[in-house]
Amino acid sequence: MTINLTNSAAAKNNEAKAHTEVSHQVDVMHRIGLITTAFSGDALLKRTAIRSSPLKGAYVGGPKHLKGLVQADNLEAKEDGNRKKPNHFFRQWPIKQDKREDIIIGTLNVQNVKSNALYIKNLLRDVHVICIQEHWLFNAEKKIIAEITENSGYIAKSVDDNDDPDFNISMKRGYGGVAIIWKKEINENIKELIDGGNRIQAIHIQQGDKPICLINVYMPSDSKNADIEYKDTLAQIDEMIEKYKDTHEIIVCGDMNGSLDRSSTPHDKILKTFCKEKCIGNTEKCPVKETFYHQNGMSKGQIDYFLFKSNSEIINKIRQIDVLDTDPENTSDHVPVILTLNSQLKKVREKATTIIAKPKWTDCDHQIYKEVINKELPKLMQKSKGIIEKDIKNLEKLLHKAGEAAIPKYRRKIKIKSKGKAIWNEQIDKASKQSKNAFKVWRQHGAPQERSNELKIKMTAAKRILRKAQRQAYASQRESTAGKIMKASNSDTKLFYKLINMQRKTPLINTKILKLNEKTAEDGPSIMNIWQEHFQQLATPTIEENFDTEKLELVEIQNNIIESIEREKGKLWILLRNLYKGMSIKVKWEGQCTEDVMVLQGIQQGAKLSTTLYKCYNNVILDSILKSGLGACIGDIQVPAPTCADDIAVLANSTADAQGILDIVQHHTSRDLVKINPTKSEAVLYNAKGSNISTLKFEDNDINITNETKHLGIKRNEQNRANISERIRTGRATIYSLLGAGLHVRRGFSPMVAYKLWRTYAVPRSIYGLEVMNLLAKEKDMLELAERKILRQIQGLPNNTANMAVYTLVGAEPIAITLDKNVLTFFMNIVRNPGTIECEILRRQIVFSDQRGKDFINRVEKTLSKYNLKSSSYYIENPLNKMEWKRLVGIKIKEYWKNECHNEKMEKTSLKYIEIQNNPLNEAHNIWKSVKNNSKDVKAGEIKARISTQTYIFQAKRAKFDPKCVYKAGVAESHDIPYSTGAFVITHLQYYKKTLPNKHEKC
Repeated sequence: MTINLTNSAAAKNNEAKAHTEVSHQVDVMHRIGLITTAFSGDALLKRTAIRSSPLKGAYVGGPKHLKGLVQADNLEAKEDGNRKKPNHFFRQWPIKQDKREDIIIGTLNVQNVKSNALYIKNLLRDVHVICIQEHWLFNAEKKIIAEITENSGYIAKSVDDNDDPDFNISMKRGYGGVAIIWKKEINENIKELIDGGNRIQAIHIQQGDKPICLINVYMPSDSKNADIEYKDTLAQIDEMIEKYKDTHEIIVCGDMNGSLDRSSTPHDKILKTFCKEKCIGNTEKCPVKETFYHQNGMSKGQIDYFLFKSNSEIINKIRQIDVLDTDPENTSDHVPVILTLNSQLKKVREKATTIIAKPKWTDCDHQIYKEVINKELPKLMQKSKGIIEKDIKNLEKLLHKAGEAAIPKYRRKIKIKSKGKAIWNEQIDKASKQSKNAFKVWRQHGAPQERSNELKIKMTAAKRILRKAQRQAYASQRESTAGKIMKASNSDTKLFYKLINMQRKTPLINTKILKLNEKTAEDGPSIMNIWQEHFQQLATPTIEENFDTEKLELVEIQNNIIESIEREKGKLWILLRNLYKGMSIKVKWEGQCTEDVMVLQGIQQGAKLSTTLYKCYNNVILDSILKSGLGACIGDIQVPAPTCADDIAVLANSTADAQGILDIVQHHTSRDLVKINPTKSEAVLYNAKGSNISTLKFEDNDINITNETKHLGIKRNEQNRANISERIRTGRATIYSLLGAGLHVRRGFSPMVAYKLWRTYAVPRSIYGLEVMNLLAKEKDMLELAERKILRQIQGLPNNTANMAVYTLVGAEPIAITLDKNVLTFFMNIVRNPGTIECEILRRQIVFSDQRGKDFINRVEKTLSKYNLKSSSYYIENPLNKMEWKRLVGIKIKEYWKNECHNEKMEKTSLKYIEIQNNPLNEAHNIWKSVKNNSKDVKAGEIKARISTQTYIFQAKRAKFDPKCVYKAGVAESHDIPYSTGAFVITHLQYYKKTLPNKHEKC
């Protein structure tokens, strides 16, 4: 295609006119949709980028969304009549920007930053920040990014950040990796956020009223165990969103390896579910356009996104989101996505706090101080009226007056910048004073800089003592926290939330606007008044139309009679009366409290007697349901309404029975002035595919028919299966909330402490209630696989580490064994209460169940057999008390696990250097037992653990498999390895012992 454009210019005189015609032969590439043009003279290139060409003209193409940042000018210098032509064809120079400067952010999967360097350079000219994925650089190669992008700042993560460098003779490619690059002129607006693993990189961008938390992510692609890694990465993103959502505007971008516009792959479904649950996604301004073109030319899709919180204010600032076309310079099979925000970068300025400086009493003129006090004190005593508060204030004013007269710069105001909370103790206070005194003496003597000067030496020594005291204080704080964690139980919720707040390090932010019942409050007093009105309404009885008022009057008369009769009979009635009569509550808001709100109805939640009181009330309802004969039955055993405290679950084999039970509940609650919210009640249809259920009603309101509902914290679905994926996600989110996203041994506490947190808080949340559900073998495997991944992370062990080593090094109890213990504990709790419905059902299952069935008793029998315990029939007839059963089960499980450890050690050579402890379930290996909570010890322990498990690859081992190194045929012995390779492995110790016996004995 040939495009001819003519541009004429008038000469100074009208006698001659020059016409210049430039013809360019260019290739129009329909596949990539380039904008192609040619021109001469002072023509403006809009929405184009320029690349030089060996042809006479210029080849124009590239990102078409960008503003006109390039202007073409100045043709080659030639004289044509009286017109002076420019000295070259193209000259690039910036066009004047609008007064309103947008923030432009780009994301691109570059697939090797080295080969795609030119395109990144061109792209960086027109954006402020660019997020790249798959830079394919190792940790030691990150500086290449700085060499490629001059005058730019960057941060990057590589696949080997948490591993030892691989300095092999032939360097392989470092797959993966993420980085964020920005223009150097906005350095002061950027701060690195350390959260996330090696697939996530985040920065803080200061803009507008609220900074941006930009999260760059490279999600795992389709491979073995990719779903597990994909969900783990999403869990890290979720934790980062929870951490920064109150203080930042959240933007997640990158290669998601999943699409929001299709559901053809597992990753698509996982990503959609995550976005729906966390209320994040892309916006309408994002075009539906492919961002990935596979090299085979057969597949493509939109998998690169910018995602935002649905309620985020940053959405209103989005000017546009552009998906660029492919470009010849872009060697990746992805194209950039560009976000333009209608916002301005804001300089980061730390707020200065004004304080009153401490008076320098060393400079005080004591004589003047005494004179002022002696002169004014008699006058003060004469004016005293005996009011202590006023006398104290007047005395305080007198002391300040004396200080202003006697001390220079008394109580002067100074501005300081907050540096956060620091530790202060007696040792730091003493060292600080000594350091200040040494510095003062040094300054008074002219501040000599010679290292040999005595004053300089004393000042330096004093500073070192101060820093040492500070380090010891922080270390003591870490040890104290670790000690509390090791002693904590899963019921210690106070420590749990304290650790979460320590990890997230963001202040608790209360909403400044409260809306309730068409009332709006924005200041503290108004908010407190609305809260008070709301709780006053909840605590005051109200009479509704469906309530039985006659019953209310009768109850009041009966209560007065009962009070007079029971008053003298015992203390329980008096206790309950004293607890609830005249009880009041207050609402606390930002350090202030409302007036008392009298509680005239309801039961106090969380109190010791709450459960008992609920049972007293619900017992009447349950008796009525049993007498009606409605509801589900197991054989001849009625189970229509399993109840715990105030939670009632209705079980029925038909809609008619279910509606009948609901009518009974409605009758009793209306008579007793109790209101049940039907909108919070749900119904689930079990194991009935294709069956239709008619509408259930409660108080003329329809009850919602759902796929799953929650009862006693356990979700029940139509298939009556446990949602193991959600359980794993809960455990993962718990440990990330405690130790931070991107969990690794080098970033948190020692593995002993980290495992204690996992064991105490994460595991109970993951397996809660699973003892009453029939788990499949693959579901148990999923739980174990997720747990081993966490244990590998907190110990810094690679994926090829033997499973037994992962458990025994830290003394971990496998989650499968924990489930078995819960099943056995639940079984014995039922057996010890022979008169209960649960025990009757258990006895019935023993008689009627098939050995291949899925009943609870079959699961119990398999578990008892697994640990060499007697049959369930024996324990039903001979139940053990709680402590005896716990002791017996503990001994049997320890024996089983110890045998398993020894058997696997015999099978796997990688475990031959791991010594199995006497109690491998609760006793950690000495490698981790001796590690303290500091980075130096943890790093040393990690290397020891990897050497012991033979997963630490020495250079001698690498050299064996290097094709450039030639060895003798057959297996080379240890003394055949050249010393130049730095070979020193455990298997060589025997050889050194033989050749150097004397030196070995001395060592």
